[in-house]
Parts: sequence; structure tokens; C-alpha cells
Amino acid sequence: MKNINVKEYVKGDHITLVRNDKYFKSGLPYLDTVIFKVIPTSTAADQALQKGEVDYITGINSPDIASLQADKNVALVKAPAGPGGSFCIDTMIFNMRKAPFNKLEARQAFAYGISRQQILEQV
Repeated sequence: MKNINVKEYVKGDHITLVRNDKYFKSGLPYLDTVIFKVIPTSTAADQALQKGEVDYITGINSPDIASLQADKNVALVKAPAGPGGSFCIDTMIFNMRKAPFNKLEARQAFAYGISRQQILEQV
């Protein structure tokens, strides 16, 4: 995460990221500041969008779709992927502080138990 500059983190409220002028790609990032707000429910997020308190949300609560569609200040866009640009990619990360995954052999055994061929064929 060396390319991310965290200006402020308030647990349960928000995290503010600021532009890293030493970013490795010339001309990027485009934005000077990005604030990720913690909003506890999708309905509250929908309301924050309509009030102009946030500029973007990553999902819409089904009952709120009609009111958001009717709001001329809100643009709904159907995304081909999930939040973060993924197509529902799941990641498994071991907690190496707890047994049995604190042992290399256990992690290796678990990895060997995953059928990569089956994933290729079925996913």
C-alpha cells in the first residue's frame, strides 16, 4: 500500500485518502482527495446520495430504486462487475497467528487440497 496516502481515519465514520504525487504512473491519480464514508445501512446510503452527502454508492436497496430513478440529480448505472471492479472474486487469507494455519505445512496441505482444474472447468 505504498502508493496510498491516508490523511485521516476515523473508526466507524470515514477514511480520507489524498493524492500521492510520487505515484508510479505519470498523470495519476486523477483526484486530489477521496473520502470513503462508513454508512451502516443501504437505506441510509441511498438517502445520503439523494441529499448530496455522498457522490457514489456501490449498491441500491431494492425498495429505494424507484425514488432514486425519479431523482433528476441521481444517475443509476448498471455495473458489469461488483464493488471494486471484481466479478465476485473470492479471496481466502489464512490467519497465520492461529493454529493450524500458523504452520506452513497446514497451509500447504490446504492449498494442495484445492482442485485448480475443477475451478478452471466449473468457474
